[in-house]
Amino acid sequence: RSVSQSRYTNLSHTLPILASVWDRIVERVPDAELVITSGWTLWDGRSDEQRLLPYRMLFRGKSGKIDYRGAVKRKELVDVQLSSGVFANSNVYEELFCYALAEAQVAGAIPVTSTTGSLNTTCIMEGQKNSGDPWSAAWQSWFVDKVVEAMLVGDNLRDDLVAAARERFSVERIGKQWENVF
Repeated sequence: RSVSQSRYTNLSHTLPILASVWDRIVERVPDAELVITSGWTLWDGRSDEQRLLPYRMLFRGKSGKIDYRGAVKRKELVDVQLSSGVFANSNVYEELFCYALAEAQVAGAIPVTSTTGSLNTTCIMEGQKNSGDPWSAAWQSWFVDKVVEAMLVGDNLRDDLVAAARERFSVERIGKQWENVF
């Protein structure tokens, strides 16, 4: 059972909370696997390993299998998304649009997220998002419960999610909306 974080998500906006609750998830789903990818390729000359070391340190000593891949090519990202059962996005940053969340849903990864910024409209599954404060104990308990639930029974939701996400984020639908704007 795989949980993912994605390439287009700034890891500093999502990983601290996920790291703080990861052991609670593994306690309930011992074979849980976390796959972390990132698309950050800065111009500072540091290697991927050097840039991402602080985020790796968040999970030092944590239970379960943690596969920290860093910056990956598009094909590998798609493979991760298609094999992930859950997209755990404990984001606290107000983004205008979460491309990673849209892609994850199209790939069939059940989202578990906050409603911060655009996440409220990008997450198409009403029961999988919470408007509370992601730093609060109550929100984090909800997050753990929802990630575990999605890992254990998510297959029942996946087909409907993929169909709805493909419709919601289709090029045709988005193109028509842009045509109406201009």
